[in-house]
Order: sequence, then structure tokens, then C-alpha cells
Amino acid sequence: MHPYCNTYVSSADKDVVVEKGLSAIDCSWNRIVTDLKVRRYAARKLPFLLAANPTHYAIPYKLSTLEAIAAALYIVGFKENSIEFLNKTKWGHTFMELNEAPLKDYLNARNSDEVAKIDALYRKEYE
Repeated sequence: MHPYCNTYVSSADKDVVVEKGLSAIDCSWNRIVTDLKVRRYAARKLPFLLAANPTHYAIPYKLSTLEAIAAALYIVGFKENSIEFLNKTKWGHTFMELNEAPLKDYLNARNSDEVAKIDALYRKEYE
């Protein structure tokens, strides 16, 4: 997961996740040094989702690393694994409740372009 790339994660990435796995850097991205080089097989970013973690509750794009991994797993088609990750916290179920509709919409999108269109609709609705 890489928030500064141009491609959204989508169900089209399922084979990549199966073959190469899924990773995220557990840090605040607004503090990353600009010259940091991250080795990327297939960099993807997450679409509009609301955080459920206590620090950034209901703030778009301020997901914890656990939320980001869980969201990516859900979007590519590993819903059960996503829920398993979220069950590690007291607020994991809240993430699913806040993002139930968008996660389902992103899961049903065929590719990054379709996810981008759905993302734009949710951003517009939220504003």
C-alpha cells in the first residue's frame, strides 16, 4: 500500500496479493522523507474510507495500518481475512460499519479506474 501512487487497489489485484502478498509501512506518511525509496511490486492506494481508530475516528484517509491492510484485503476479495484482522481491535467492527457501502462498491469494481469513479462519488458525498 502506497498512498502517493496513482493506481487504486481493486479486485483486479487479487492475483498479485496471492502471489506477492500485501504490505504497508506502519508510520505517519506525512512524516516520510521525500527521498525515501520503497521497493514496489505493484504500488496501490486506497480509495475514500473513514477511519474508525480512536485517534482519527471518522476522518477520511486517516486509517491505521491495520485498517489499511484490512480494507485492501476486503477490496481484492478476501473479506474473511479482512474481518479477522479487524477483530484484533475493539473498534474493528466500527470500521466495517462506517465503510460497509463503499467497501462493497469497491469490491464490485472491476479495476482501478472503476474504483476511482466510485471514490470520487464518495468524496463528493462527504464534502
